[in-house]
Amino acid sequence: METDLQRQIRELKERVESRTFNRNRDRSRTRMEQVERDAGLFYKFWLQLVATLFWTWQKILNPVSNFLWKIANILFGWYKRLWSFSVYKRNEYGDLVFSKIRAAVFLLITTPMLFTSGTVAIDGSIYAITQRHDEEVYLFNASDNSFNDKEEFSITGCEIRDVDPSVGFQCNDTDTIYFRVSPSWIEHIYSIAKNHDIFYAENVGATVAPGWNICKVSSWYVRFKILYRNTGVYPKLLKASCRPLTSMG
Repeated sequence: METDLQRQIRELKERVESRTFNRNRDRSRTRMEQVERDAGLFYKFWLQLVATLFWTWQKILNPVSNFLWKIANILFGWYKRLWSFSVYKRNEYGDLVFSKIRAAVFLLITTPMLFTSGTVAIDGSIYAITQRHDEEVYLFNASDNSFNDKEEFSITGCEIRDVDPSVGFQCNDTDTIYFRVSPSWIEHIYSIAKNHDIFYAENVGATVAPGWNICKVSSWYVRFKILYRNTGVYPKLLKASCRPLTSMG
């Protein structure tokens, strides 16, 4: 016969066991929900990554590669015709005979031209993808980095989209931007097309007076800050039109 005390002890024990069971069950459900949530986020991440890679290939890499391949086929066809015309000579019987001397001279002449053409084609593709025109930025200083007869200027500034009128101009570390100004085939082609003259780095650097200037600039090349320090890859300035910030009224 169960006494009242034993019954109370039994009921208390059952309640404790029931609470423990419910708590463990809720904890297990919480873990499962977290696993499902993490799996969903992981799946979503991979879907977004694959979609981004597919879009990049479809909209950027594939059109560019197809364009370059077509240009390469055209140039290679011209090169083969020029090769056939240049490296064969006629013997005393009027037959075409391959000449090693002509072929060697042809290679010595055309190899630098091919290398230059390849460089221009690659840079031209990068320019087509990364070009920015009439962008408004704030530039602070232009430093002459010329060494070993290499003409180069370094320009620092801030890339600010909106200036709060109540605060005024303010540059934060996340807004900083750096340009390099140096002549290459792209700069010369751009300058000849726009200014009817070759590119002079000092002319662009001279537009940035000491102190803060508000500028409209045109530039090209990749713009990732992580590359600046590790690889020395900077966006390249093509032109700049500036006025001191203090003159704004």
